[in-house]
Amino acid sequence: MVLWTAAILAALGLAWFIGAVVVPVMQVRSAGLAWSEEQRGADMALGAELHVQRLGSPAQAASRIRTYLHWSRLLPGAKAGFPRNGVGNPRRVALYLLTECGAAGVPVLLEHTSDRDADVRWNAVINIRALVELGSRTERTRAAVPALIMLLDHPEAPFRSLAAEALGEAGREALSAVPQLEALSKRDSDSDVRAAAAEALKSIRDAEPAK
Repeated sequence: MVLWTAAILAALGLAWFIGAVVVPVMQVRSAGLAWSEEQRGADMALGAELHVQRLGSPAQAASRIRTYLHWSRLLPGAKAGFPRNGVGNPRRVALYLLTECGAAGVPVLLEHTSDRDADVRWNAVINIRALVELGSRTERTRAAVPALIMLLDHPEAPFRSLAAEALGEAGREALSAVPQLEALSKRDSDSDVRAAAAEALKSIRDAEPAK
């Protein structure tokens, strides 16, 4: 009886693991691989959007990508580039796909700004900034601004600089960042960060009112 119970529990655990981990990991890797194969002068954002839609709603896609990012470092070749066109580290591709999840992708990107892999940390920040750079999609900008404000406290100076620059590009959407940018422009230990914060303040104050 004990052996039967143990066997049933083991089977249930395996079924859960396959459904909660293996399937999302394979789905995201498949989407990332398919997208990376298509990037030969195509519209990167359009291709990414289509592949993210196949992962479900933005919230579902972000959840599956989070699972992939957590478990993918354990997979063989986790840091190897996708074949043929050398788009790069599959985890980097997954981070890019998060930009097409909009607001749902921001918490996952923010989590990975403290990843132990320096390449992942940097690309997480780059992709939060990309939400501001994606044209007139102001809902994405609004989702990115709180994360960028948090990154102004990042221990790595280049990350603080990049966050300040992105907040400047967000214009009036980033008014809530003004107090922290003022403090950085005067007191940050890094001269590049101070300069980026001062420039961001000017851009925010000179920007047209947000519509």
